Amino acid sequence: MIKGESKTGFKFNINEKFIDWELLEMMAEVDKNPILMISIAKRLLGIKQYNRLKDHCRTKDGRVPFETMGEGILSIIDTSKETEN
Repeated sequence: MIKGESKTGFKFNINEKFIDWELLEMMAEVDKNPILMISIAKRLLGIKQYNRLKDHCRTKDGRVPFETMGEGILSIIDTSKETEN
């Protein structure tokens, strides 16, 4: 289990079994299809943590901005890489 905290203070746990070839394939395609970032986040975090991340990124008016959510996901991936090594 990889435990970490994103740059914005979101605490997460990632089960290493979900870091596999299919995740790598999705990450390789994300530049061509940015919508894959949603599947990547759900795969890494699971639905409960994914929803917690959305709430963490939510603004006072109830929106979840693209930029904030994307930065949150990338921060988790970067933090996971650092924690793994």
